[in-house]
Amino acid sequence: MRATESTDHGLFGTDESTSVLTWRSDLRSTVSKDDAGAFVVVEDPIANKYFRIGQTEYCFVRLLDSHRSLSEVYAEFLRLYPDNHLSFDDALSLGRWLISNDLAQTTSSNTAARLNQSKTSWQRKQTLDKSNPLSIRIHLFPLDRLSKKLNRWIGFIFSPPATALLAIWMLVVFALGIWSWDTIKRSAQLELTGSTISLLGLITVVLKVLHELGHGIVCRRYGGRVGSLGILLILFAPLPFVDVSSVWRFRSRWQRVHVALAGMFVELLIASIAIAIWFINDDVTVRYVCSCVVVSAGLMTLLFNANPLMRFDGYYALTDALGWTDLYGDGQRLVSEFMQRLFYGEQFPTRHQSVLKTAFIAFYGAASMIWKYVICAMILTAAASLFHGVGFLLTLTGILLWIGIPLVRSIEGFGRRVARQQTRCLIVSGCFVALAIVIGFFGYWPIQVKAPAIVQYAAQDTIRSQVDGFVDQIHVRDGDPVSRGDRLLTLRNPSLLLEAQRRQIELDKAELQTRKLLLQGQHAASQAEATRCEVLRKQKSELDQQIASLELRSPHDGIVVARRIEELEGTYIEQGVDLLVVSQNGEKELRVLVPQREIETLQTNLGGLLHYRVVGHSVASGTLSRINPRASDRCLYPAMLATNNGPLAVLPDEDLGMTEHRHRLITPHFEAIVTLTPQASHQLRCGHRALVSIGVNSVPLAKRLWHQGMGW
Repeated sequence: MRATESTDHGLFGTDESTSVLTWRSDLRSTVSKDDAGAFVVVEDPIANKYFRIGQTEYCFVRLLDSHRSLSEVYAEFLRLYPDNHLSFDDALSLGRWLISNDLAQTTSSNTAARLNQSKTSWQRKQTLDKSNPLSIRIHLFPLDRLSKKLNRWIGFIFSPPATALLAIWMLVVFALGIWSWDTIKRSAQLELTGSTISLLGLITVVLKVLHELGHGIVCRRYGGRVGSLGILLILFAPLPFVDVSSVWRFRSRWQRVHVALAGMFVELLIASIAIAIWFINDDVTVRYVCSCVVVSAGLMTLLFNANPLMRFDGYYALTDALGWTDLYGDGQRLVSEFMQRLFYGEQFPTRHQSVLKTAFIAFYGAASMIWKYVICAMILTAAASLFHGVGFLLTLTGILLWIGIPLVRSIEGFGRRVARQQTRCLIVSGCFVALAIVIGFFGYWPIQVKAPAIVQYAAQDTIRSQVDGFVDQIHVRDGDPVSRGDRLLTLRNPSLLLEAQRRQIELDKAELQTRKLLLQGQHAASQAEATRCEVLRKQKSELDQQIASLELRSPHDGIVVARRIEELEGTYIEQGVDLLVVSQNGEKELRVLVPQREIETLQTNLGGLLHYRVVGHSVASGTLSRINPRASDRCLYPAMLATNNGPLAVLPDEDLGMTEHRHRLITPHFEAIVTLTPQASHQLRCGHRALVSIGVNSVPLAKRLWHQGMGW
């Protein structure tokens, strides 16, 4: 039991010892044990809450009735339990704690009204949680009967011998997976189309359902009751959950730990099976699915479910293993008390626990609070990025629920303080603001500056169609070496051939007519017809050139780059369409786009090595060979633009109309060239995006935050 200072002192009389308290008869109690001794778990069925009370305190509260005052109950308690260590002040604090948590009532607290108020408050909180569009909890159907059947069928895998054997299996497989992690990760780098996104979503939902079934099976194994299965929608992504709150009735804390770890055990087991399948199967699709399972069931489980800073499986397993019932609440209370001491100078009673334990709880409270705000910021940013206009409304709603409401409550709390405390709060707040301004404008922090880049061929010629036509023949394939003048593609344009034949016939007729008029002595008419012949010859020559351009040839020696070129056969191609690329020797380079504000940092590394990272590949380095001296707000690489999920923010440019490059960059960028090693040039594909570390920059923090905000 944690006796906290209550705000309901008014429910006691002037002399607290004369107050009459009544223990609620509808509360359910269960005796449990841990290393610290016996304790009692009290369940409040109205508020759906569980409380842990020491055995001595429980003996005291069971004596509370509607006929005796606290002093009389305490006297009776001393008579029945003379060897106890509960002081009268502790009894008064216990009474205040019972009142604040609606476990007992006084005559002045109006039992029915107070219970109704508690239920209404709980329902209001539930409604508020359900109305949050960023996090919606939906209960689906009871899971107790299914968990009971599954426990009979497959519950043996959670027995100690089976768990030990499976743990050894997972350790061996995960060791092999870590050894081949780069290869497994690359097998998951497929294009994110609608079908692959749907597959990822389906895998995640199935895994999380199996995760929750693991909790249910182990809970049923120890005789607990499994509640309903539900779905938690975070940014409308479904995450299943199951109600196993009955574990609080278990006498052994290790049973509760087993229930908490069961879900992660199931997911890690599935991840190990996926790694094994990945090793024994060479099919690309199967390997892709397995790698997705490993990421979802392995990495995401360890990052979130096993993270003790969030009130998920890892947190409950840790608190039960340590024998602490409310580590998160204690940590938040310590942080809150520290803030109130700092801003208002308020004093709190000394806690009867070791300094080391107090320090750990305080550290945990601060870390969990910071992590909570980081997760909230990530969710709000994801909402704004994924859902565009609707995402902006979702972000505003999240800010209102997660930041606005607590801020309003803080302001209301400030208004209830006395003048002396308000003055202290304003002075301390002003000091923090002044410190933040000083650090922001005069504090420097070395930051690794990074810039986006794209892989391109170092020397290349793009082959485009000079005329309209159908692709009649394809003479090369992707990766074929070619020499200058070799045929690449042959187009077919029957209308162009007919037009050339018609022009030839008109020219022949015009030449005959010219000679005829000359023989007849009509010199003026003959000269006019000769002029018409010249026009027809010029038109015929242009048509011959267009016919000749139906046969596309290589402009130089090199290697053909034309993925899926075989799909072009028989298709109609318009003039100017890019068909393939002929690269000289297939060498590639990185085209780095650097904003103007970072150009000085880049220039200091000219001729040196720069580190870069391409998705699906390890960190590598290349030589910064040159920097183009002029910045531009045009980008020749559509894959780099934000309109194509690229890193560069753009604005529409009405002056360019509907041309291919109809956007301009918000910030002009310089283009730098990073020469790749032959090995990297062979591994990387043209069009791959990369992130290049161009140096270390030390700028005032305020300026850095400003640029980051404007870029976002």
